[in-house]
Amino acid sequence: IADTFTFLALDRYGLRKLEAFFGFLILVMAVTFGYEYGVAKPDQLQVLKGLFVPGCSKCDISALLKAVGIVGAVIMPHNLYLHSALVKSRDVDRKKKDDVKEANRYFFIEACIALLCSFIINVFVVAVFAKGMYGVTNQEVYDRCVAANNTHGKIFP
Repeated sequence: IADTFTFLALDRYGLRKLEAFFGFLILVMAVTFGYEYGVAKPDQLQVLKGLFVPGCSKCDISALLKAVGIVGAVIMPHNLYLHSALVKSRDVDRKKKDDVKEANRYFFIEACIALLCSFIINVFVVAVFAKGMYGVTNQEVYDRCVAANNTHGKIFP
């Protein structure tokens, strides 16, 4: 509820203010997950290999379903939808072919930058969680939580 009213309040001050707020939130995510990526120190060669040569030799069907879910979340179709909605909100004289062509070029650049930022953040997220969770049982996670006095350990059966 608080998020919704915050966004509605910012929307009253114009689209640029709302975009700036979302830009700030994205910057916070990029910095925090970038920091976690640096702390976790995943094997960079394995990260690059996973980016360009996907595969899993010892995977069963449940691992495949998880991988498809991760890919679906990482591709971020909502990002493309958001940018197509932003395109509609821009004031472009659609009767002038050159204006439309120029606007399309800038919209394309804007969408590419947004998708690149999303991609980098998602690489950070997936690599950090893969480094921390690969080959770890629920009992080991629970034991780590208990050892660190983390109250969330009880969510692991």
